[in-house]
Amino acid sequence: MQPINVGAPRPLGATPTPVGVNFALFSSRATRVELCIFDPDGGAETGRYDLPGRTGDVWHGLLSPHRASAGTRYAFRVHGANDPDSGGRFDPAIALLDPYARALSTAGPLHSRVSDPAFDWGAIARRRRPGATR
Repeated sequence: MQPINVGAPRPLGATPTPVGVNFALFSSRATRVELCIFDPDGGAETGRYDLPGRTGDVWHGLLSPHRASAGTRYAFRVHGANDPDSGGRFDPAIALLDPYARALSTAGPLHSRVSDPAFDWGAIARRRRPGATR
C-alpha cells in the first residue's frame, strides 16, 4: 500500500478509519496542499505528503495506519499565490492548524491532533451557550 492514497473529500478534517486516517481540507485557491506529520514528543516534522485527491475545492488523502492514527499530530502547508491585494495569502513555509480539527496538541508546539471520529461539535457548542448546563 502507498503511504498516502486519494481518500475521500468528506468529512472535512482528520477522520480515523479501519484503513488509515482520511484528511480533507477545503481551499478554493490552493494549488497544492501538503500534510505534515509531527513527532508526539519533540514536535519535529517526521513526514510530509502531498494530498493526492481534489474534489471541487476539497483536497484529500488517506494516510496508512502505519503513519497516522488517533493521537497523531499534524498540520498543513498550503501553496498558492501570495498576493494579498487579490485575497491570496499563501505561505507554505508556515504549518497551518486544521480548521476542522477535533483536537489540538496540549504539550509542546501547537498542532492539530487526530481524534475520535465520534467527536461532537454540537456538544461543545451546547456547553458554551449562556445558561447551558454541563
